[in-house]
Amino acid sequence: MSAATEKLPAPTLTPKSEPVRLLLASAGLAPRVVTGCLERLAMGAKHYGMELHTHNGRPALTDALQEALDAVVYLVQARSEGSGTREEWRLVEETLMAATFLCRRRSR
Repeated sequence: MSAATEKLPAPTLTPKSEPVRLLLASAGLAPRVVTGCLERLAMGAKHYGMELHTHNGRPALTDALQEALDAVVYLVQARSEGSGTREEWRLVEETLMAATFLCRRRSR
């Protein structure tokens, strides 16, 4: 099974866990990307009953890859349908650029 389709464990918190929302301000991202991330984190907390934390027992990079692949599929669909405003496409591009920025700044 590839990382793109791997079934992953439910999150479990550890003493090293901290809310990801606290890390966003220092991530060097555009303010509207941070705002969008905070909105998505709040939705996730409501849906899953807990907010996203670091060191939660899940492979964050595998989760990110799966979500990025989903984004590509949705973008192909949107492009095919001719949907979205110019501003919506700009926000998507800015968000994907933020993801690329984080990949390039990754810890080694």
